[in-house]
Amino acid sequence: MDPIREEMALKYFRQIVEGLQFLHSKGIIHRDLSRGNILFDAQDDVKIGDFGLATFLDNNPTGSPLKAGTLLYKAPEADKGTTDKVDMYSAGVLLFELLYHFTTETERQAAIGKLKKAPEEEKLPQDWQYPAYTDLLFKLVKEEPTERPSATEVLQQLSPR
Repeated sequence: MDPIREEMALKYFRQIVEGLQFLHSKGIIHRDLSRGNILFDAQDDVKIGDFGLATFLDNNPTGSPLKAGTLLYKAPEADKGTTDKVDMYSAGVLLFELLYHFTTETERQAAIGKLKKAPEEEKLPQDWQYPAYTDLLFKLVKEEPTERPSATEVLQQLSPR
């Protein structure tokens, strides 16, 4: 286990979730959260970018369907309608990417595909070294959106900075 990798991963993940908590509190759903849309400022702090697919929840609890977006990060229900839980699904994929070291792009895509589709006992690579985050990760990538935690709930689960 690499404690520096874990510390940095959790710093970035916390900042991503804090950003989502703020957006969701304003009724905004990003809908395309992916590693390509995570930016860093000069202080190495996370900024969420590319709001081209963002939408407002307003009074429509199902949001509008999302026919675009980054496939590896896209929640299963996104093509049918969206809630803030699509962002939490994407955050789960990002947590996995932050913690696990991939040697190739093909390995990354295969591992994320498996994370999204395999039964729980088969989702993670055999050399997964972060059992303390397995439960949270599995909750974030649940098929059923109502079973995923909110950004606020995730922040409550994470240890303080």
